[in-house]
Amino acid sequence: MEQSKLTYIEQKVERITESGCWIWIGRTDFGYGTAWFNKKRTKAHRFVYEVYKDALTKEDQLDHLCRVRCCVNPEHLEIVTPKVNILRGIGPTAINSFKSSCTYGHEFTEENTYYVRLGKNIKGMRRVCRTCARKRTNMWRSYPKEKPDAKTTKNSSN
Repeated sequence: MEQSKLTYIEQKVERITESGCWIWIGRTDFGYGTAWFNKKRTKAHRFVYEVYKDALTKEDQLDHLCRVRCCVNPEHLEIVTPKVNILRGIGPTAINSFKSSCTYGHEFTEENTYYVRLGKNIKGMRRVCRTCARKRTNMWRSYPKEKPDAKTTKNSSN
């Protein structure tokens, strides 16, 4: 380990004995520490992990096991896939993944669930309740269809 990197880290970290977290006291963006070293900017937790543990690829994601974004303790960080990182979080995707039924209480079973893409340019799928989808379709079909008035159509003559 390079002494200059270790010295830099020690100047930017406050160790919390109770939790074991190493809190980054330098600059932060959205709660994550930002390290500037040798004119290069990187996320502080990635920088510290590479100094103490191992090199990371661009695709590698580090999950904060302690759930503290500004913690850079390499023992509190784990390399995970993007999917695992998202599902361990507290965002809507993680919250929805734990739901076992739709908004109206129908259980998400294999028979009662289908999946649709989130969008043309968005990766991922979302679950749809078949019972609710069937009810929506039947309600839409039951609305009276208005026939166009002959006087308001474009092809009608004056």
